[in-house]
Amino acid sequence: MENLHSLGSKKTEDALADLVKYFVLVIFAAVGIYAVGGYASASFRILHSLGSAIFVVALLTLPLLLILYVLLRGDISDHSLLMQGKCVVGVVLSQKRVRSGRSSQSEIIYSFPVGPGKPMTGRGIDWTKHYLKDMPVLVFYDSEDFSKHVAYCCADWIVRLEDGTLLEP
Repeated sequence: MENLHSLGSKKTEDALADLVKYFVLVIFAAVGIYAVGGYASASFRILHSLGSAIFVVALLTLPLLLILYVLLRGDISDHSLLMQGKCVVGVVLSQKRVRSGRSSQSEIIYSFPVGPGKPMTGRGIDWTKHYLKDMPVLVFYDSEDFSKHVAYCCADWIVRLEDGTLLEP
């Protein structure tokens, strides 16, 4: 199970919600870029200096990039773990429904072995909403940093095996 390939498509019913989130993010970025362009143009006319205009643009672009990074860093690290991490079978220790706005989500706490007598625990939102206490769950982790781990049912990625079949959560 070491040779897995991750795909970029979503695997949950919440894919539409993610699509809306990213659409709003793109609109926000487009408006931000348009505003930055306007600020750059205005600051160049006001300050009469290209260096000052670049400074103003950089100052306004940095917060937009930080927001984008904060929104996407979880997906990026999950992708890296699914592509390069080790895969083990863990067990769900507990499952509970948590309210999230109008809907509820399934939060699981899972345990997985990282060596003989060395269990680790993790927590995540089960996007499939199928995992219950004492069920087995696939967990991907970084063998050099055990604190980096994700249960497959908690990741927003689909994994395809080398033979092309999809790995079901």
